[in-house]
Amino acid sequence: MRFASSDTDTPLRRLDLKRQAGALRLGDAEGSWLDGAEAEIRDELLAVDDRSAVSPELIRRARRTWETRYHFSPARANVMRALDLEGLTVLEVGAGCGAVTRYLGETCANVDALEPNGVRAGVAALRCEDLDSVEVFHGSLEDVPLEPVYDAVVMVGVLEYVGGSAGWDDRVRFLRDAAARVRPGGSVVCAIENRLGAQYLAGAPEEHVAQPFAGLEDYPRSGPARTFDRPTIERLFREAGLQTTVLGLFPDYKFARFVFHDRLLDGPRRPLAWRFPRFPSTGSPHPRARLASEYHLWRSLVEGRLGGQFANSFLVVATADGQPDLWPEEREAAAWSTERAAPYLTQTEVVSSGQLRRRRLADAAEASALEHAPRDSAFRSGRPLLEQMETASAAALPALVSLWRGHVEATAGTGDAVNVDISPEHVLGATERSLVTIDEEWFHRELGVDFALGRGLLNAVFMLVDRRPPEAWPDGCVTTRDVFTTLARDGGLRGRAADLEWICAQEARLLSEIEVGDASAEAAIRKHLNASLERPLADGVLGAREVEFRDAAGQVPELHETARWLHREVAARDQRIAELEVAVERLDRTRIPARELARELGRRVRARAARR
Repeated sequence: MRFASSDTDTPLRRLDLKRQAGALRLGDAEGSWLDGAEAEIRDELLAVDDRSAVSPELIRRARRTWETRYHFSPARANVMRALDLEGLTVLEVGAGCGAVTRYLGETCANVDALEPNGVRAGVAALRCEDLDSVEVFHGSLEDVPLEPVYDAVVMVGVLEYVGGSAGWDDRVRFLRDAAARVRPGGSVVCAIENRLGAQYLAGAPEEHVAQPFAGLEDYPRSGPARTFDRPTIERLFREAGLQTTVLGLFPDYKFARFVFHDRLLDGPRRPLAWRFPRFPSTGSPHPRARLASEYHLWRSLVEGRLGGQFANSFLVVATADGQPDLWPEEREAAAWSTERAAPYLTQTEVVSSGQLRRRRLADAAEASALEHAPRDSAFRSGRPLLEQMETASAAALPALVSLWRGHVEATAGTGDAVNVDISPEHVLGATERSLVTIDEEWFHRELGVDFALGRGLLNAVFMLVDRRPPEAWPDGCVTTRDVFTTLARDGGLRGRAADLEWICAQEARLLSEIEVGDASAEAAIRKHLNASLERPLADGVLGAREVEFRDAAGQVPELHETARWLHREVAARDQRIAELEVAVERLDRTRIPARELARELGRRVRARAARR
């Protein structure tokens, strides 16, 4: 049952509350959580005219640091874009600085946003200052009148902090309190990380304690938060009297690129589960050890029918009385491209009919040489050439590159503009006659087929160097640049299609336009491309791994003893060398008299011979 209320009068808004720093003060408790970037975020918001969820000004600022990305990236709202929330009255618990709140305010009829920390509540209020649909409250869930008036109660990254590292009963009580404020037929929506997520299995540090394996080991050390595996999450909601639909998220709920239902994993479009995400997941600021390939691990789990348990994060949609309609029955998955400038932001919905429905998230760009053309298409079965290249022998790679090159030359430039995104990732098939292009989105009227070839191979190589071990490449390949040069040469790319300097210059210009809408990021992108090309293959995901040095600490005493032995050996040899030098000097001193004696003997022999 859906509600589309235009009534902005909620019990919370009827309270006589004082406004402090833009937010209404609710209750006396004060949350302590701050990330340290609040003042910077407030200053940035004051400096822009557009504070919307897809603000071009904020998208540019999102590139500066991890903190600005966290607060300003359009990807922050994707976890809610996954659901049909249009026209609803929503209570958000834990608004932070308003990144998700802003999207909710633009989408829902009414949003009451709660934030327990006053500083962050003020920033959230500033972010949503121009939205009549949003009211930000400095307070907590227990301060909200106990009336079932909301279509949905939303909590993003909140449940893990309730009760700290223990607190099972606290969390059950919290969920019951949330459900008590929902209308019949409404939903409790919760985004939370999976303690058994594929990224954690591959060695990424646990988000809240910055230590690898902490969640996998079920938090043997106490910390500020606790996440759960899927069965435990389902039991938690069940004890709160709620039925759940659990969706998987990649790379996580903070910067969701891909969300999926179990229906996707059980059907013919299963391969999309490893093709839509990008690996390794990049949702955390913590450095990660090189222990395992998250891509190969996740794909193995999906192919082994285990993927539903090991998504990096979960989005839980729970109701007390039936199946929620925030995630329609026909929807199998949704994906976003939101690390882009506003005119190029897109959403893709995968539905049970086999269609991939694409739509823009903002107005299209003005006409230019670059043409962005997201369009609906049917899912096509088949194996992309990129995946064939992952497992091919070194000797077989040139033939695959040549097969792809022929397809690009025959099809990329047949219209008014050239398809410049026709990489091996987007070509299915195994023979020349069976090849088909998918995901045709980017076209250019000035950059020709040479660029499409060079760019396509370059992007494929950037992915392949993390999907093949270093020793699997042709002889002589030490860096990513070597791989491109070798495959271009042996695969028949000629001229500018094989000219890395030219390709990178054009690619930096193109990506700057796509990612920020102008040329301001061109130099930084060019620098990044060059650094990526010089990266040693041994530094790839399947290169030298930290686990190979697991016994290093135990070897230190032995190494010290070896060093001492070597010092003794060097000293002994130095002594022997000194002795030999003395002997040589003695020989040199005796060599001169010996020469004179030899000459004298020679003269006597010659004189005696003359007398005869």
